[in-house]
Amino acid sequence: NITVTGSVGIASQIPTDVHASVYLQRKVGPFFVKVPCVENFGSCTYDNVCDLWATYCPKYASKYGLPCECPIPANTYSVSNADVLIDKHVPPELLGEYRATVDITSSEGHLACVDIDLTIKR
Repeated sequence: NITVTGSVGIASQIPTDVHASVYLQRKVGPFFVKVPCVENFGSCTYDNVCDLWATYCPKYASKYGLPCECPIPANTYSVSNADVLIDKHVPPELLGEYRATVDITSSEGHLACVDIDLTIKR
């Protein structure tokens, strides 16, 4: 399981044509190295984030009151101590420290940049 707590403030409506570029790094020894994009995991570009969100949101996020379809209205959305079940066994090679930068854009321009620090452990 993963426990998620967080809050995001959306100042203006998120449109339907959202794209995201993810730059993911994993800590190897004292350094962080780029994780390449392999089967939509790693440092990837996602051309239609709204389609992905509509696929995964009903299973993981709708029960916390998060909207599952774009456009997403301006609001502050919060989740506190949400348990997310992981369906599959996490291979030991994926355990470790990660950091990611997610750059979010649309035809309207730059929407957001999000920095994430994550540790995957047993």
